Amino acid sequence: QITLDWALPAKKIEYKNTRYDDRYFPYEPLKDNKILLIMHGLTGGSECNYIHTLVDTARKQGYRVAVLNQRGVNQNLTTPLTFHGGRLDDVEFAINHLKKNYPNAPIVAVGTSIGANMLIRYLGETKNSRSALKAGVALGAPFDLEDTLNSIENTVYEDFFSKTYIEKNFLPNYEIFQTLKDTHGISVEDVLQAKNIREFHKQFTIKIHNHKDVEDYLSTFKILDSHITNIDIPLLILH
Repeated sequence: QITLDWALPAKKIEYKNTRYDDRYFPYEPLKDNKILLIMHGLTGGSECNYIHTLVDTARKQGYRVAVLNQRGVNQNLTTPLTFHGGRLDDVEFAINHLKKNYPNAPIVAVGTSIGANMLIRYLGETKNSRSALKAGVALGAPFDLEDTLNSIENTVYEDFFSKTYIEKNFLPNYEIFQTLKDTHGISVEDVLQAKNIREFHKQFTIKIHNHKDVEDYLSTFKILDSHITNIDIPLLILH
């Protein structure tokens, strides 16, 4: 299960010659109104401040905004299968959902961090991406996740990402993960003892998603030269 959080575009009302500041008010646009799809990073969804900033800016520019919350983000899991940023089927499902409900609306997308990585790979792998999205922006995408993890190993950044992910994505689903001991050989206690990101993936991620090892899991995120050359819509990549 994934969710989409929606925000309506906002219209500016000017209170001229009064003591009141101008304000923005939401309105229901036409069905063909432009849409911005936002794809979050690893450790948070639509509740994050940086997502709020993107939403607020887009609304004031007349966009209907949809924020894609991945599995287990701002929602309890309905199955033990967690968010896997290396796979794109949930992203494709969400974009097809937008096209189905707003067939004449131009859709653009912004991805941040892992979300940016997923956006680039989606555009480079999906044959119908040109008909689905008109343009995209990728903010701070890790091009090689294994190289990224190596560069933050044993730093405050690794500690932040591992603790934040476990607190926000793993602990709220503690009970459903306890059912995996017999089926997947996953010990929740061992997972919570993980001292770094690789250990967490070794104890949990590769078992629930059937990868042979951590390197195999991380390889699914790698952005290849072919991804870039296959993109056929305007894409801004910011690092």
